[in-house]
Amino acid sequence: MTSGDDVEGSSLALGVDLVLVADVAHSIEQFGARYTRRLFTDSEIGYCMSAPHLVAERFAVRFAAKEATTKLLRVESDALIWRDIEVERDARGWCDIVLHGDVRDMARRQGLSDFALSMSHERAYAMATVVARRTRFPNSGRGTHTAT
Repeated sequence: MTSGDDVEGSSLALGVDLVLVADVAHSIEQFGARYTRRLFTDSEIGYCMSAPHLVAERFAVRFAAKEATTKLLRVESDALIWRDIEVERDARGWCDIVLHGDVRDMARRQGLSDFALSMSHERAYAMATVVARRTRFPNSGRGTHTAT
């Protein structure tokens, strides 16, 4: 958001997650493609597998980003399709959250837009932070806060 953006009538939503890389490595070892195909898009899998020495770290940081997104969205359903939350990497290496299907619809219903993602991984840990703009809901009181 730049200083010229109109933020009146909106607030920020935040999700953060920290993942042990060893837990993801164990899941990949135990379940293989069944694990990766359930959670990740073909594009995510292709990128993660392209550097054999970083496979677990790359999957772990993307899983952290997906978890952070579910926290931001306050997902209550066990029927979440994890592939509907995608970490998309551009040619310069920057990553963004891209929502698809039911998750995209959920975000729209909640008035969430302008998602921003920050991720990092280092040996044992992977972490992600996701921020989105939440627009005020008319007559609902959501998205507003008054300090007392």
